[in-house]
Amino acid sequence: GLLLAQHIWAWIGGTAVAPVGGISAGALFRDRHVIELGAGSACLPSMALAAACRRGEGVDLRPRTLVASDGVDETVSAMRRNVAENRLDNSIRVEHIDWNRLPGKKHDTNFFLADTIMFADCVYNAEGASALYDAIQTMLKPGGNVVGVLPDFRVGLDSFEKAMKSGGFCPKIIPRIEKELLMGPNSGKHSADKFLCSGGGGKHYRFLWWRDCRAQ
Repeated sequence: GLLLAQHIWAWIGGTAVAPVGGISAGALFRDRHVIELGAGSACLPSMALAAACRRGEGVDLRPRTLVASDGVDETVSAMRRNVAENRLDNSIRVEHIDWNRLPGKKHDTNFFLADTIMFADCVYNAEGASALYDAIQTMLKPGGNVVGVLPDFRVGLDSFEKAMKSGGFCPKIIPRIEKELLMGPNSGKHSADKFLCSGGGGKHYRFLWWRDCRAQ
C-alpha cells in the first residue's frame, strides 16, 4: 500500500497529475464513495487520503465516504485501532468485507456501491484473484473506477488481469511519480503532524487504473 499512499499524497500536494487518459485525481476521490479492499492493518492508502485531506492543504480530494476494509477479523480490529490512534476515525469507516461472502444489496443496510475502489498487493493465488474480481464487479458502480497496485509476477495475477479485461474493465498503466515528487505537500517543510510513509520503493510493482466500460 505504500506506493499507492505515496501517490495519493503527491496528487493532493499538486505535484503530479493523476492518473492518465482523461481522468483526474479529483474525479477518483472528490465527493465520491471510496472503498479500499484488502486494506490490511495499516490501510495506508486510506490513511494517506484522509490525513492529507484533513490537513486542508493542496488539492481538495475529500471523499463523501471512505471505507477501509479487510476480510480477516483480527486484521480489521488492528486496522480500527490504527485508524483511531491516528485520529482518523471520523474520516475512515472500517468494515469487515469478506470477498467470498459479499453482502447482499437488499439485505445489508450498510451496503453501498463505490464510485472508486482501490487496492494494493492483494493477489496471492488464483482463488484470491477470482474473489477480488468478484468483489470489484459486485461493489463498483457502473462507470466507476478502480486503482490498484499489482506485482510484476505472482500466481493468480494473469487470471485476475484477464478477468478484469474480459469483464469490461479497461486498464491503463499509471506512470510512476519520480522519487522527489513523492514527499507530498510542502515537502521542504517538516512538521510534527505530517503524515509520513517509509519503506521500499515498489520497484517490482505496477500501478494501474481500470475504467468500468461494462455499460459501453
